[in-house]
Amino acid sequence: MKARLVASLVILLSSCSTPEERQRDVLMNQIEKHLRLPVGAEILNDYARFYATGGKDQVIAVYMLPSVLERAANQQCEDLRTNGTSQTVPCVSPQVRNVKAGERIWVSTSASLPFEDVSGCEVITLAYSVKDKRFEELGCVGQRPKD
Repeated sequence: MKARLVASLVILLSSCSTPEERQRDVLMNQIEKHLRLPVGAEILNDYARFYATGGKDQVIAVYMLPSVLERAANQQCEDLRTNGTSQTVPCVSPQVRNVKAGERIWVSTSASLPFEDVSGCEVITLAYSVKDKRFEELGCVGQRPKD
């Protein structure tokens, strides 16, 4: 009886998502299934994971350790307005700052992806071609060559 109730709740809750949300879940699952994290990275569930559309047939993502996300969430940025003035705003949106290790979300635009220039593999970025089903970019931010 209890198992049927739980199964019914799972079906009911999963039916509440939109076709677009289900498609995004499929994409995130596909990416994570084929993902081989760079040398020096933590395990996947140690990262808060953020995805967005990166262009035609492309998904871009940022994986960030919670300690880095917390530091970024405490920072303030200047947002330039269309009239030429600026205002101070949080660098990380409320939607992004609440994601915990092991969780993932799809953000509305690539501009909403969090980013920090840190050492090692505390932050990982990737670009994935949906059409070709391959990674176009995958690496730790702190291991990239500096100009």
